Amino acid sequence: MQTIIRHVQGSFISALRSEAGSILPMFALSLMVMFGTIAAAVDFGLAYSHRDKLQKSTDSAALAAAILLDATEAERKQRAASVFNANYADVSSATFSLSVEDNGSNQQKNVVATATRQLRTHILPLFGYSELNLTTDVKVPIPRLLEAEVVLVLDYSDSMIASQKYVRMRDAAIQLIDTISLKGANKRAKFGVVPFAAMVKANLPTWAIRSDVSYTGCTQDRRSPYNGEETSPNGNNDAKWGEVTSGHNCSDMGAAKLDVVPLTTDAAGVKAKISAMQPYQWTHIAAGTEIGWQVISPTGVFGGANPYNPDQTIKVAIILTDGMQTAPGWGPDSTRSTAHAENNLLTLCSGMKARQVKLYTIGYDLSDEHTKTLLGDCAGPGRFYDAIDIQSGVLSAFVDIGEKVRDQMVRLSQ
Repeated sequence: MQTIIRHVQGSFISALRSEAGSILPMFALSLMVMFGTIAAAVDFGLAYSHRDKLQKSTDSAALAAAILLDATEAERKQRAASVFNANYADVSSATFSLSVEDNGSNQQKNVVATATRQLRTHILPLFGYSELNLTTDVKVPIPRLLEAEVVLVLDYSDSMIASQKYVRMRDAAIQLIDTISLKGANKRAKFGVVPFAAMVKANLPTWAIRSDVSYTGCTQDRRSPYNGEETSPNGNNDAKWGEVTSGHNCSDMGAAKLDVVPLTTDAAGVKAKISAMQPYQWTHIAAGTEIGWQVISPTGVFGGANPYNPDQTIKVAIILTDGMQTAPGWGPDSTRSTAHAENNLLTLCSGMKARQVKLYTIGYDLSDEHTKTLLGDCAGPGRFYDAIDIQSGVLSAFVDIGEKVRDQMVRLSQ
């Protein structure tokens, strides 16, 4: 056996010696290929890491420039450069640029960002490559900000005094206005307020007031069927407001600062008026909603509302109550009852939704299941908030609604 092994070894060594002239060049070539592969792996791996950082910094800068509201191209460039410099550590070796261009299909514009840098190599110079050119680019659509018209239909009945619920409602409503208006910076957002109790106090034009009443500034609902419609007042008294059949005093509504606030971009002014409002008596949700629709209706008695066009303007109605309907409303049989008022509310809600008004309802510390169902049917699936927690429920609801409306205002295309 040992003899056989020695014979095999000798034969192998002899063969190797006889082929040395051809194997050594092949080995040297293989070694060069292997070394080049290692060099490429080291330098190209480093280049990949640097390019990834460069791309992420370019992406962040372009996004920051795109989301600026109503900015000029110069302002977008300044913002993008600031973000790029803050994110890319080796900024001295990079060149960054940004431009704004039309995309050619509609009013949409894009920001186009590009960054380049030369990366010194470590091993590739042996193969004639001392630098690698890194280039990144990104195109980001500039969001188009729609207009928003938001009416807050808020319950100021005397039950809101308990646990100072009206104060928490006030603070939550103010936060919603700040969220949507970006603390007053977004002038595309308009706000209106309809505080309701047994009645609604509104500065109505004379042509919208019944001729058979002495208008003191307050009104309950119109006569049926107008109290379930958007219809502008005409020559018919039943289509007009001003009727008060209860014993409640309009001057008390005035003392409580419960005046309707028509649509305005003056977010600070709206917040100030909400802050001054105090509760009164009874609950007429339907009357509040009826006037609320008039606030955001393009044919409404208050004026200032945009036409219905969801591609241009988001119309939003937020209705909050902490109790059931206690004030009666007019029905089709010319009688008044709370059941009629509830039916009128559902009719109003259906009419607004048919106009693509986004309806949200909030039951604040509301225990009456019938009214919860009513509010749920009014708003539709997913838009009723059961704010049962007195301390935080109403704030949570308003925060969520505010963020949704703010986000819905941003469109990337028509």
